[in-house]
Amino acid sequence: LGLPVIRNAYEYGKGIINLIIEEMTSGPVIIMVIEGEDAVNKLNIALKNQGIFSEKLSKEMQAYATELQRVSTFSDESILRTQAMLTTFGLAGASMKDATKSTLDLASGLGIDLNTAALLVGKAFAGETGTLSRYGIIIDENIPRSERFAAAIAQINQRFGGEAQAATQTF
Repeated sequence: LGLPVIRNAYEYGKGIINLIIEEMTSGPVIIMVIEGEDAVNKLNIALKNQGIFSEKLSKEMQAYATELQRVSTFSDESILRTQAMLTTFGLAGASMKDATKSTLDLASGLGIDLNTAALLVGKAFAGETGTLSRYGIIIDENIPRSERFAAAIAQINQRFGGEAQAATQTF
C-alpha cells in the first residue's frame, strides 16, 4: 500500500469517528436545549398567569436558577420548573428566592423529587401545612394561618438547611 492510500484511509476513518461523535453528542445537546426552553416557557406562563410577568423578572429568576445549579445537584431546568410551580401558588420576590432554596434543601434532605418538594412548599404558602406533617414537619395549628408559611420555612431551614449544597460534596 502506498502512502496516499494510507492517508486517504486515515482521513476516511477520522471522518467516520467525527461523525459518530457528532451523532452521539448532538442528540443530548438538542434535548437539553429543548428542556431548557420548556422550563423557561413554564416559568413565563406561571408569571403571566399571576399577572407579574416581565422580561426582567424572568431573566432574574433564570439567573437565580443558574446560581443555585452551581451549588446543588439540581439542574437549572428543574429549578426553573420549581420556580414555576411555586409561582402558581402566588410566591414572588424575596419569598420566592427563600422558598426556592428551601425547596431544594427539603428535596435533598428527604430524598424526594423536586416537584414533590415544590408542592409541599407551595401548599404551605397557601396555608395548608398538614401535608408537611407526613414528613415530620409539624406546624402548630394555633399559629395564625398567615404566619404558617414562615414557620414552615423556618422548620425546613432548621432541619434541612444546606442539604442541597452538601449533596454536591458526596462524590
